[in-house]
Amino acid sequence: MILNNQFSAVAQTIQPSWMSIIQRSVEVGIRSTTLTGLRHLVATAELNTLRGEGKCEVRIVAIPDAWRAPKEGIFSKKQ
Repeated sequence: MILNNQFSAVAQTIQPSWMSIIQRSVEVGIRSTTLTGLRHLVATAELNTLRGEGKCEVRIVAIPDAWRAPKEGIFSKKQ
């Protein structure tokens, strides 16, 4: 599994507006759902191995949590 993101959400201060709150809530919700899905995948693989249905492995690669983008925001083309 290649996760093109970090596992944990970075703490952020957001503006007290509905759009900012909804945007951040959706972002954190999607990240949480992704992690739950990965945990279920790992548990299913372990269960299949324990049942003797074959050896299953799950390998996960993600962007390190300590990494920060050099510039904030969406990708920007260097001028």
